[in-house]
Amino acid sequence: MVALMPTTWIRINDDLHQFGGLGNAHIVSGDMNEYGRVYMSTVGRGVVTGTLSVSVSSSHTQSIA
Repeated sequence: MVALMPTTWIRINDDLHQFGGLGNAHIVSGDMNEYGRVYMSTVGRGVVTGTLSVSVSSSHTQSIA
């Protein structure tokens, strides 16, 4: 399954852990072999991975313009 133009997003960090954002290497990358897995940069603290573990309904997503 390929999601080329997603219309909704799921937040995978929190206010205390802003991995993959400003101040980091600005890297958030999806796994090309496993749907739902991402890798984020952590300012010299290694790499954080995240894996989608449940189905997500539209009520848990945030639309973007």
